[in-house]
Amino acid sequence: MTKDTIPPTQPRHTVKARRAAAAANMPIVNTSISAQMCPLAPGWPERLRGMRFGFSSPAEEDRLKSAHYAELSARRMTIDTDWQVASDDHSREASAPDAHLATGFPCHIHTESEIAGQRVHIDRTWANLWGPGRLKVEWHIFIDDRLSGFGGEMGSSLGLTISIRPAIALLDHSRAVVVEHSPRGKITLQDVLAEPDRIALYATM
Repeated sequence: MTKDTIPPTQPRHTVKARRAAAAANMPIVNTSISAQMCPLAPGWPERLRGMRFGFSSPAEEDRLKSAHYAELSARRMTIDTDWQVASDDHSREASAPDAHLATGFPCHIHTESEIAGQRVHIDRTWANLWGPGRLKVEWHIFIDDRLSGFGGEMGSSLGLTISIRPAIALLDHSRAVVVEHSPRGKITLQDVLAEPDRIALYATM
């Protein structure tokens, strides 16, 4: 096989993408992956009811804080991937699970891709709640099934606002995956899917 021959198992556009990425010293990104096994713990709806953002252990908190405070440099590329409704999403149920949740919540969508050979799974969960009235959003970034990045935002009718943005996860010592919140007027599942949050690859300092 000559160097210009394209193997039949590799589509021409895939080969071109690989050559372009190699030429620009960019990682190979595969976004044509469906989220099969979601690594997000099933207790995510309960997390949204809380008035704070918590972590499972001091070690996990230290790891996520280290990623959050990473100094970002130039944006290397935007990762254009599809967000999918997770199987445990509650937004389409006829009534809210309890009196603290507005109808149509809580919501759970996720997306998955492969970046430089590493599986990157991102979950976005959010809910509109009562008592007090508040909107809470969480982003979880898993790299090879390990929680490696976190972001969150909460605003309440009491005037309390907490923001941990953007969500950042370190791929290695020089690159980071960043989820950038897309501002939008409405927060239903359909609205968020229509204007999804942006995912990008950044260089780190």
